[in-house]
Amino acid sequence: MKTTAKHFELFKKECFKWQKFFNLQGIELYFKHEEMDDGVCASTLYSHDAHIANLTFSTEYPVDTARELTKDIKHTALHEILHVVTGDLVELGRTRHASEEAYDKAMEALVCNLTSAFDRMLPKRIKS
Repeated sequence: MKTTAKHFELFKKECFKWQKFFNLQGIELYFKHEEMDDGVCASTLYSHDAHIANLTFSTEYPVDTARELTKDIKHTALHEILHVVTGDLVELGRTRHASEEAYDKAMEALVCNLTSAFDRMLPKRIKS
């Protein structure tokens, strides 16, 4: 499904909500809305030294209905902000002797688990 400027604005709004929730106001968020690899909904590049995160939102989304898309955009925004939450750990880990591929895989698993946990436990008033 193609994403629109309205979907992109929802993604940004949700990212800012979670940025505030996790007290990350000291980190500047920058956004792009562009084509990405198949199956990739969004991505985050974080720089500890610059205190910035570049979040990219895909112009294509792997869902069939607008209702699913709205729900999934909110979930994806939380997922990407959790990458920012764990960003310092990522940079620290990359200075160690673990392979980057193994570390990235473990970090992605952690972020997916945290996303699901927060999505289940947070009250509806915070999620909407």
